[in-house]
Amino acid sequence: MKTPASSSQRLVFLNVAGEDRPGIIASVTRILFNHGGNLEDASMTLLDGKFAMMMVFTLSTAKLDAFKKAAGLFEKSENLSCFLKEFPASPSSKHHQCKASQEANYLISVIGPDQTGIVYKLSRILASQGLNITDLNCKVLEASSGNLYSLMLETFLPSKAIAAVLEKKLKTLALLLQIEIRLKPIEILDFS
Repeated sequence: MKTPASSSQRLVFLNVAGEDRPGIIASVTRILFNHGGNLEDASMTLLDGKFAMMMVFTLSTAKLDAFKKAAGLFEKSENLSCFLKEFPASPSSKHHQCKASQEANYLISVIGPDQTGIVYKLSRILASQGLNITDLNCKVLEASSGNLYSLMLETFLPSKAIAAVLEKKLKTLALLLQIEIRLKPIEILDFS
């Protein structure tokens, strides 16, 4: 069980990017572990063959400068790009997670001919409904009939009424772009 972050804790965002090779995640998390940091959230992917990772962690304010120095040395020795941003740790981020868990998590998947504007047009619909995208992955896939665009994103929907409105708007967009769009709830695993 997580302990609440105190005022002596900092919430830190770290982005690491560069040429992909084995061991990058092990190296970054070793630095975090050695400085007593607690990994809260992370995402890693390959973007066009390049390594890209984002992580959010809490770290004692007293150890922040030593962590920054170690991250700088890591960046130079591994020839990677590191961006670090710190924030005061606050209960408001935990509140957002609790609020989100009371809503229904949905997956929107898209497949169809590659064309400019798919993500923009889809995200504009979500924004117009006051919905936040919590995860997004997309790729262009080679196919014998031409390139296919594949997209998966997650969002929280506060009610079935909003889901029904969203589904109508997504059907209209699918017809307009001649793509397939599916909206379905994601089951949340309960480990209690």
